[in-house]
Amino acid sequence: MDTKNDIVEYFFSLVYPETHFEFDDTAQDEKSLIIDISHLENKDLTELFAIILSCNNRNRNIFLNMPFFENLLKKLGFKPNQKHIQTLQIQVLEYIQKQANINLIYEIFEHLNTLKIGGVILYEEEQCIKTSFKHHIHQLNSRQKLQKTPKRKKLKTFDIKSSWFYQNIEYIENILEDAKKIGFMPIWLANFADNQVDTLKQAKFNISICGIAKSGKSTLLNAILSQNVLEISAIPESTNKIQVSYAKEPRGVVKFLNQNEWERLVKNLYFDDNLSELIRENKESFQSLIDFYITPNGMELDMKTDDIKNYTSSKHYSKISYLVKEITINSPVELLKNNLTLINTPNINTIFNYKAHQVETCISKSIATLYLINASKPHSQKDIDFLANAINYKNLEKILIVFTRSDLVSLPDLKNLSKNIIEDIKKISLGDIEKNISKIDFIPIASTLALLHRTNHYDEALLRGYDIEDTGIIALEDYIENIIFKQPTQYTQNLLLNTCENLKQIFKKNLAILEQSSCKRNIENLNEKLEDIKIKILDFTQEMTKTIEDTTQETKIKIKNLGLNLKDYLLDYINYESSKNKYVNASKLENIITGNLKDNLRYLIEKTQNHFDKRLEAFIENIHLVYSLIDPDTFESELLRFYENNLREITKYQYTEGDLNLYTNELKKYINHILRDGAKLKDIKNTMNRAFELSNENILTYLDQKIEYKKSKFLEKIDQMIKSMEFLIKNNSTAFVPVNTKEQAMQTQKLKNIQEKISLHIEELRELQ
Repeated sequence: MDTKNDIVEYFFSLVYPETHFEFDDTAQDEKSLIIDISHLENKDLTELFAIILSCNNRNRNIFLNMPFFENLLKKLGFKPNQKHIQTLQIQVLEYIQKQANINLIYEIFEHLNTLKIGGVILYEEEQCIKTSFKHHIHQLNSRQKLQKTPKRKKLKTFDIKSSWFYQNIEYIENILEDAKKIGFMPIWLANFADNQVDTLKQAKFNISICGIAKSGKSTLLNAILSQNVLEISAIPESTNKIQVSYAKEPRGVVKFLNQNEWERLVKNLYFDDNLSELIRENKESFQSLIDFYITPNGMELDMKTDDIKNYTSSKHYSKISYLVKEITINSPVELLKNNLTLINTPNINTIFNYKAHQVETCISKSIATLYLINASKPHSQKDIDFLANAINYKNLEKILIVFTRSDLVSLPDLKNLSKNIIEDIKKISLGDIEKNISKIDFIPIASTLALLHRTNHYDEALLRGYDIEDTGIIALEDYIENIIFKQPTQYTQNLLLNTCENLKQIFKKNLAILEQSSCKRNIENLNEKLEDIKIKILDFTQEMTKTIEDTTQETKIKIKNLGLNLKDYLLDYINYESSKNKYVNASKLENIITGNLKDNLRYLIEKTQNHFDKRLEAFIENIHLVYSLIDPDTFESELLRFYENNLREITKYQYTEGDLNLYTNELKKYINHILRDGAKLKDIKNTMNRAFELSNENILTYLDQKIEYKKSKFLEKIDQMIKSMEFLIKNNSTAFVPVNTKEQAMQTQKLKNIQEKISLHIEELRELQ
């Protein structure tokens, strides 16, 4: 494009990447078109510019079919065709460039945000338009900042009160308060209702941060925490799982590997020359510390956040980071204040098996994942493999690809990079590609410059033309807020629906009490019956726990048999190839492992889950039978069903492709080690047994961890169910306060109106799903 205007060039390269637009000699009428804005107010002007710039190849037909846009073109003297619209956009951009007014640009940005929220443009389209102005804004900022002493801008606070999620909570609280004001909600029922809302407000939200080595995770986390907590130059092997949560006082906890975990790590050294050499080189540094830090249960150290980098960096003389399992950081940062937890995962290309499993576990428990890619370097196949797998995780609402070091890359290159990544993912992705790929968004960030701003070294960043907003850190934090709170997600909708359904039953119970105010529910020997019910449920629970353990044991045997059968098959194949004096192809063996082990494991898990589900249904039926001793009313029965549904969800294995990939990748790594150059057939056979024993041990170890987690949640939910049911049944058997007839009718109608209100809200939430 032949133009003196860099904004125009960036705009067309980003908004119209497939179109090469320029004036030609036959388009004299386009050249002569001049936008007339003399009759427009400044506020109208910025909104007008935002609308004009929002028109693109994707939505042009929609714009042209809008009477408002058609009239706008006529008013400005332009025709409703692509050439005239693009000519108009050029003139708008040139006008903005000439004005050199940052406030004008930011007002346009605000209107773009409104158009995005209204669905007129997509998030990525909004970012492309904004990015077109990036260099121009930097130039304007640099002029201003060099002319006067820069002032530190006040950091933006996290305003949850304006979010969709919080407003729903507030709406639910108001409904509950209206119900209480009617004047006849028993204290025990009001307390139970308050507990439902409190549980909703205490819901946890996990965001995982992932990426390969040197992708910039530590720098980004430091920028978010406004503190150099993590050593940025740590070598890949020293990275640990780091969980960051809110607390008024900043503290850190470092947890070390226990003896079993350390011994399993040492066993894996045999099949990984790089890892073995790494540990061997540094063994002298931390050998004397092993007996102190590696304990049966895993030592935990409480410390100041400033001291944490000693346990994450290889620079520390003792190399102690190799002994660390995970780190917890408590920080007073506003971003974390609303039950948000950031989990910085180990590098996805880590050579430690247990750390690879930590990554998978973190992702499977997150609402969204930030995946970091260093934009100044070519993305790797590891990046693509990870993303192609991650988009299949049902729990992930969004995968935000964060381009770090974006200050070193041109804007068109960032656009091409995002396009290439999507194309590469589509080549290898399985499942509903279009639906899953829609989870992905992109955002550029200059983490190092953001860190300078937040550690009071902002002069250097300002001299390079980067204000705090320019670094992308504010946009990133806003995006996180948007993912979790500002817009509906499956996770938040389910949280709200569960609470609303419970409140609906509470109001229904309150109405029943009001309509039967002169009645009293009499259950003879209630305390004895409840105690008997509790004993029976605990007996059933003990049987169910044994079923979980037995099922796990059966699964372990089947997994081991799968491994033995696969090992025999591989040995037969190796013998056959060797007998013909052929080179044993490691890739062929990898394909056999992937096809055989993964498919069989998937089938085994599904069959085991089906078998377990039948036992669980029998357990739930027994719970119904024991509670039938007291003939629970509708409210109590609904609560019981709520807990039963939770038990069903808790006990699902919900295996992920990540699980299966980890199992097969470990075994493939061992096989590659066995078949390294110069390996003799005898040595291959001997080490093959050792490889399958270790692989089986690793699989079962991580299976045990998942099962233990499920079992603890199962027992926790049973305990909650028993206590809640006892609380309700006892209070439900107390005498009711009489209400006069006239007052009763008024209260009944008010309560019915409130009940209808919560029912309508439930329908609205369901429609969003």
